[in-house]
Amino acid sequence: MVAAKGSGGSAAAGDPPDAYYYADGQRVLLQADPHHAAYDLQDSRQQRGQAAGGRMLNAHVWLVALNTDDSESSMPASPPAQRLPVFRSGAMLLVALPEVRIEDDDPAHLLAVQHWLAADHQRAALLAHQPGRMTLQAGPALAHDGVTLARLVVEVCGVRSASPRLLRVSPKGPD
Repeated sequence: MVAAKGSGGSAAAGDPPDAYYYADGQRVLLQADPHHAAYDLQDSRQQRGQAAGGRMLNAHVWLVALNTDDSESSMPASPPAQRLPVFRSGAMLLVALPEVRIEDDDPAHLLAVQHWLAADHQRAALLAHQPGRMTLQAGPALAHDGVTLARLVVEVCGVRSASPRLLRVSPKGPD
């Protein structure tokens, strides 16, 4: 779902505000999926073993379905430390990773991002920097949330495009 830059979403009372980021100057709205949770297991072998009830999306990310009573259906005894946001786009699930790709041909905007990061090293880490591009990883000050980081670097630093890395998960076939 794409809305014009500056347009707001409509959230009902008690609903979380819309999650969004910007791509090429356009606000991209994301619809939270209340029926799934995802976790970044990093390199924990113990947690990977506990993830048997969920669906491993890659070597680090585990997706679980939530019960209707909001408890984790495949929750391990000690939950993984890093929960990742899960969104829905039609039948497709989108898991937001903490990585963000920034694109802007104006070096001043990328310099503004570097200054913004230097002001608080807990916001994000710079993973890669090339002319016109940067890759960041959201840090603890932003709860490792790549969607929030992507939104902030556009709104605070003025970059043209900052997109979170999204794992696209197609629905499983019949069990």
